[in-house]
Amino acid sequence: MGQCTTELRVDLPSNWSALKSLFEKDPAEVPPDKRWLCLTEDIWQAKSSNGRFCVDLGWYPQGDLNGSFTGSLIEEDNWESPVEQFSAKDYRIMINWIRATITKCQQLIGE
Repeated sequence: MGQCTTELRVDLPSNWSALKSLFEKDPAEVPPDKRWLCLTEDIWQAKSSNGRFCVDLGWYPQGDLNGSFTGSLIEEDNWESPVEQFSAKDYRIMINWIRATITKCQQLIGE
């Protein structure tokens, strides 16, 4: 099956930008010899234009098919204490979490 070359597609509001984007693929479809490329702690990240919020997505434990996606909402670059974290094996569930989280952030910053 394919490699991790498809961009993770999340429609972002105009005042957000994606900083990292690696893939959108069911982890079970990733060949074992490509997992280290795809199932990483640094899959996707987006930040609000005012810099207040960052939504980060990674795979933990890195490279382990038994792991899961973990999303973190970071406020004011406080990576030590995420505002919210969410985990799921299904990337579609994670995309829904990302969308809902960004919508919530938009409401908090009044945009």
